Amino acid sequence: MHAVSNWSILKGGTEAYAESGDPMSASLRVAIIGGSETARQLIADFLSRPFIDLVAVVDLSEASPGATAAKRAGVQFMNDIKQLGDVDPAPDIIVDVCGRPHVKPTLAVTFPDDGRERPVIVHDLVARLVLSLAADSLMLAPECPPEPHPEVQAG
Repeated sequence: MHAVSNWSILKGGTEAYAESGDPMSASLRVAIIGGSETARQLIADFLSRPFIDLVAVVDLSEASPGATAAKRAGVQFMNDIKQLGDVDPAPDIIVDVCGRPHVKPTLAVTFPDDGRERPVIVHDLVARLVLSLAADSLMLAPECPPEPHPEVQAG
């Protein structure tokens, strides 16, 4: 009997494993929503991992740390969450680190439950856990509060 790693059971992993016999040949298409310092750290970490294809970063500000890092690395940057619906093929995972309440309802409209596979939405707490583990830290990475954006502030 051939052992299958836990990683290969992630969405997409079992099919790639079945085709190649190598669970590490599979890759995950990932998008990040948010441009905070947490997003910048995730971008740097994800780009260093050969099994992650970082397909997009979304933030309202083109000058945020995450937006700057994405553009510098040649990762597609967009400033509207709905644009993620145009990414083809769609991301397997969307990491939400922006901390804004409108994100989940917008993603529900962008990726409706219409029988097609929908991306897995990862909460910022899970992203902080991943950062902590990657840094081999004994403490959970700090929360980055949402940065104020003039476009969404009440005037």
